[in-house]
Amino acid sequence: MHMDPSLVPQQQQQQQKQGEDWRQTMPQEERLKFVQKILEVLKECVANQTSPATNENRLKQLAHQFEETTFFQSADKATYYSSITNKMLYLKNEKKGGRRPQPGIPQVVPQPTTMQVIPNQGIPNQGI
Repeated sequence: MHMDPSLVPQQQQQQQKQGEDWRQTMPQEERLKFVQKILEVLKECVANQTSPATNENRLKQLAHQFEETTFFQSADKATYYSSITNKMLYLKNEKKGGRRPQPGIPQVVPQPTTMQVIPNQGIPNQGI
């Protein structure tokens, strides 16, 4: 589970060489726990959709890819934790059928329109 160095931004590569990177202090066991949690959520989301044997390997691969991408894109450990946690909560909520608004994305709420009847014509006209 090692990322291609050419995919890691140059600044992160320099930090890693200088020993200033938070990733160096992250135990591999802790990362694997996150991969397992991601895998559990993914399994819940696709349960009963296709054969379990086919899904298992693909879901493991997706869990590893997501964790690794999040690991290398996060500026610090707190961002790493919150990114994974928020995505897992979002997936669980989607599985339950609820759709929550995402932070920072304005929600458009449709406004009811009024119908007016023009006297003597009986034709509905949408009021403004």
